[in-house]
Amino acid sequence: EGFMDIRLESAAQTKADGRKIAIEREISSSTLEEASTSNGDSGLGDLGQSELKDMSVLELAFHSSDLHVKPIVGNRRIEKKHDFQWDAFMLPFEPLTLQEMLELDQESLESFLSSIYKTVASSSSVSERLNILAYFGGLCKDSNSANILINSSLLHMFVTKLRGTKTANLKTHFAYVIGALIRHATFIGEDVPKTGIIDALTESVRDKSEVVRRKSMAALGELLFYIVTQEQEAEEGGMGRPSWYIPNGTITTIVRLLRNVEDPVTQHYAVKTLENIFSIGGAWALRLGTHETALSLVHICTHAKSEHVKVTASSALARLYRCNVDKTQMITDKIGMRTIVGFLKEGNAKVQQHFGSVFILALESASNKTKNALTDEKSLAVTLISLLDHSSPVVRGKAIVGIVQLSKLQMHWFVQVCNAKFIGITERLGRSKDPYVLHCISFLQASMPMIVERLVTQISEGVEKLCGRRSSAQRNRSYQNSSLSSLCHETHLACKALLGIVTSSPFRTACAGGSTLQKIGELVLKLQKGPAGLIAEIKDAVFNILEAISQHGDLLLLNPRDILGSVFPVLSFSMVNSQSGDTRFLSAKMLCDMVLFYISEVYGTAGSSGSEGFAERGGADELLQGQIRESILPSLPALLTDEDPIPLYSLKMMVAILEYEPGLTADVADLGLLPSFVSFLSLDHPNNNVHNLRLCRMMVGTKAVPLNELLGEGIVEKAASVLSYTCENLVEAFMEPSLELCCAIIERAVKEGRGAALEVLASTCTQKIANLGKHSDV
Repeated sequence: EGFMDIRLESAAQTKADGRKIAIEREISSSTLEEASTSNGDSGLGDLGQSELKDMSVLELAFHSSDLHVKPIVGNRRIEKKHDFQWDAFMLPFEPLTLQEMLELDQESLESFLSSIYKTVASSSSVSERLNILAYFGGLCKDSNSANILINSSLLHMFVTKLRGTKTANLKTHFAYVIGALIRHATFIGEDVPKTGIIDALTESVRDKSEVVRRKSMAALGELLFYIVTQEQEAEEGGMGRPSWYIPNGTITTIVRLLRNVEDPVTQHYAVKTLENIFSIGGAWALRLGTHETALSLVHICTHAKSEHVKVTASSALARLYRCNVDKTQMITDKIGMRTIVGFLKEGNAKVQQHFGSVFILALESASNKTKNALTDEKSLAVTLISLLDHSSPVVRGKAIVGIVQLSKLQMHWFVQVCNAKFIGITERLGRSKDPYVLHCISFLQASMPMIVERLVTQISEGVEKLCGRRSSAQRNRSYQNSSLSSLCHETHLACKALLGIVTSSPFRTACAGGSTLQKIGELVLKLQKGPAGLIAEIKDAVFNILEAISQHGDLLLLNPRDILGSVFPVLSFSMVNSQSGDTRFLSAKMLCDMVLFYISEVYGTAGSSGSEGFAERGGADELLQGQIRESILPSLPALLTDEDPIPLYSLKMMVAILEYEPGLTADVADLGLLPSFVSFLSLDHPNNNVHNLRLCRMMVGTKAVPLNELLGEGIVEKAASVLSYTCENLVEAFMEPSLELCCAIIERAVKEGRGAALEVLASTCTQKIANLGKHSDV
């Protein structure tokens, strides 16, 4: 073989077909990483709804650490690093360091490399050539030198020798040097594909020598990754396609290595190659990302003895899903959801992390087969809840996203995790400082309104079946009893899940949707028709949900129009018409709480910003007044005669209403309730309270109630009696309202010339007030 002159091509002088991505770079999901970084320390719920709606599940399924691209050649997780040793005394030339070589001028550099070329290409002894190749390998570990050397005649000679040499040691060294050059080069010229390097490395991967196979597969994997990167960049940049050709035999060789358990190291290099290619995506990732490849990767995850191989295989599978979304459903059906769920319980945290991504994407495009398979995974909810306490924040975040996806697919899973304290655990995780975890919780928050709406729909459908199947139950009592009992249990669990959301500070605003509130209100009416023994627990849970809504001002203010339009009428109806005393009491209490909130908190300060903001919400002000006139006032007569403590809440509510809108005093008077109010002033009456005292004062103060009617009901004597008892026993709560009532009676009587009617009251007031003056604490 004749010697060839060294031909050097400068990367700066030759137009590159593409540029290799730096091997250490991270491929991250851009919007996720940027948002996580910027919002990392600001706590739960920082991301805007618009940002979250624009975010795909594909972005959330992968943390930036899932997409790191690591070198193939020299990867210590695959094979213990081994630097080939060389002896300076055996070299036929004066050895130069890497830095010294790079500082040579062009002529000296060509002369130096010619010496290496001639010795390796000659018929020198094997030991001499091995020594030179070991030395030369050290010169390849720099991008500047690698760019020069790989684009010279040296590479062509190395490839030729690799194919022609029978000695295993020499083949190993040639593969090692070629791999080092590819690993560190950032530019490979157009002449390199013509050397037959792909065919040579492919043949060597099939070599009998284990060491030759390993070095060759590492070099081939590094080259394929470079080619795929180059082609992807050319396609994205609109440049011409690089002049590389990858034969089918090379692809077949790599795929077969996935099933080769005899040489796990070579297999690991093949898996690492696929992992890196799947990170880039593009045409080659689609070609290699078949369901057969996926099955082989799962087999490696299951049977490999090395944990490092399992991690690489699981990572490759996750990236295969990421770049091959259109085939995800078919691949999942081939692998089986049971297998994927099984790996979520794996002891290796990295494997769990990668299968977390697979699980999320598998749910995103789940087929009926997958949905049916999920039904058989009885412990899935427990598994996902356990992952929320995982030591890895990435696994915790993916568990949250997985639960969201699973809930969108089948609502009963959400009910299960909520009853396993999912909401409470997520609230605790919300105090985390990890950006990814916070991002996943924000995604859960953004998804919660849709989940809640579906949850309420499920509850509503369950209640409707429970309350409307009496006749069918009679036809087949044994079957129906069992069926209804199961349905009742499921519906009750769903109610408990909803209650957990309503009482959760980060998530309860998801319950403020119009259709959600309407369905919750309708549940109250539906439950009044059902068999009491069967639906008792559900009924209690629904009222607990409504009570929680009534006690949280942020919910009441978020959507007052739907609360007033959907919830108020139902409660107004129930507090009068329900057969159950408990239902009437709870309805009255909740209605009272909400009325007091809207009046005192929102309208308490005239012209306040809160009042204006509330009034702007679609005519909520007018709607509140309408509900008071149409629903609450007509109910007063029945409420005041109901069992305790319903009259107490009614009186309390009426005082607030009349202070808010004094013009309604005449309407209350027209209801003919004055005798009731005055009778409540009796000392032994259970409704003798400060609220009734204030109502009586309001009745005295309005001309809609004639003075003769007031006097005829004995209001003077009753007021005097209350004042007397209050002063004698120093009942502090009654002191001011009883004095105000007496003062109002005196003022009204004097104005209308009926002072003679005040004799009893005047003497009582004079005597008791004089006595009060003797007490130092009054």
